[in-house]
Amino acid sequence: MSHLNRISLLKPFLKRLKQNGFVGDIDSTLGTCVTTATDNSVFQVIPDVVLFPKSESDVQKIVALSMLSEFKSLRITARGGGTGTSGQSLNKWIIVDCSRHMRAITALDVDACQVTVQPGVVLSELNAFLKPHGYFFSPHVAPEDRATVGGMINTDASGKGSWRYGKTSDHVKSLRCVLEDGCILDTADRSQVSAIWDQRFNELSRLLYSNAQIIQQGISEHHRFFSGYNLKHAIREETLNLNALFCGSEGTLGIVTHAVLSIDPLPQKRTLVVVSYSSFSQAITDA
Repeated sequence: MSHLNRISLLKPFLKRLKQNGFVGDIDSTLGTCVTTATDNSVFQVIPDVVLFPKSESDVQKIVALSMLSEFKSLRITARGGGTGTSGQSLNKWIIVDCSRHMRAITALDVDACQVTVQPGVVLSELNAFLKPHGYFFSPHVAPEDRATVGGMINTDASGKGSWRYGKTSDHVKSLRCVLEDGCILDTADRSQVSAIWDQRFNELSRLLYSNAQIIQQGISEHHRFFSGYNLKHAIREETLNLNALFCGSEGTLGIVTHAVLSIDPLPQKRTLVVVSYSSFSQAITDA
């Protein structure tokens, strides 16, 4: 579809979005669109508009409206800090950026070792908040001053220290996500989801459990499952592990609006070991 055709479809969509009560920012200025046209990959895709929701309700309005028949051809991509390396947050249509407004830390339970956050919270800001309490969110990615929690969930980020502390999915206790029909899924409580999605969940459960042996034997053991869905760890005895499915799904299953995360005590001591090599190629060979 040409740029002019996309704009002719976007205009009524954005107008209807405002009429439906969307209170976030709608920005189609060149500066904003160019800024969100790149990430840590080699790609550049300039979007037509960037939406900055202020709440879960705003995200619902975006998704629900996009499912109407006249807007079905629209393409929506959620974006965090833009630190992905594969171009997964780029899209020439609509970018939904939660990093401007949805960056609140809504609850801290030190006794339960957990914190509740919105997806736009930046990792370094989260750890600065937790530090006085003696805790930190341990998945430690290199771009910590830009990477958002929502992005870390959707890429199942790990970073240095992952052999000790694991990856992001190991610290996700529950998620609230906006599904494709605009309904909310709370992975800790499925009772509120729509009948349509509940039916899909039952069908997904049947499909995975009936093929559990093939999945367990056919999928090798990876440290991270961000190329395809983490089917292997989604299957467990009592019910599907929805957190495992959503972590690393790159936003294709829903848009995360809240996350309950487990936190770890700050280490009392740190040790640095420096290994020297005579050449760069030797170091790469060992790595």
